[in-house]
Amino acid sequence: MRREPSSSVPQKLWGDIDLLNATLTVRRSVYQYHVGPAKTPYSEAALPLAPELVSTLRSWLAQASYRTAGDFVFPSAKGGPRDADKLREDVLQPAAGRAELGKIGWHSLRHSYATALDVAGARMKVAQELMRHSSITTTMDVYTGTVERDKRDTAGRVATAVLGSLQ
Repeated sequence: MRREPSSSVPQKLWGDIDLLNATLTVRRSVYQYHVGPAKTPYSEAALPLAPELVSTLRSWLAQASYRTAGDFVFPSAKGGPRDADKLREDVLQPAAGRAELGKIGWHSLRHSYATALDVAGARMKVAQELMRHSSITTTMDVYTGTVERDKRDTAGRVATAVLGSLQ
């Protein structure tokens, strides 16, 4: 398995997005402007897109300067891939600062997504496939975290069940 450094960010071409069927297919990764294959065949699975995202992408496509199937969805000023490190520094980290999240990187978004799937009640197999992991243990042990509120609520339900039976 080929691993990319943490600043490798999959960048989409309009041809990777099927707005009619609301899917996105990962076909490549970009690292330091080098376009290469996706990390694994499992990475290339089509992903469903939420209707809200399809609507946003349709609006973006209508106003985009580059909109052919071979164009990047969010291109550089010259139409090529964007530099992931520069995007992190210029866009992601300032947005995280405004949201008072602290300093984060691209991989933080994957961890947050996995945890959000868990909080939303997604079955682990669904989370694994949406994360495009070949192994469910990667999804469970590496990416999915816990949320303090969920731990507190669960502990409260257990306490109520135990203490309720004692009264």
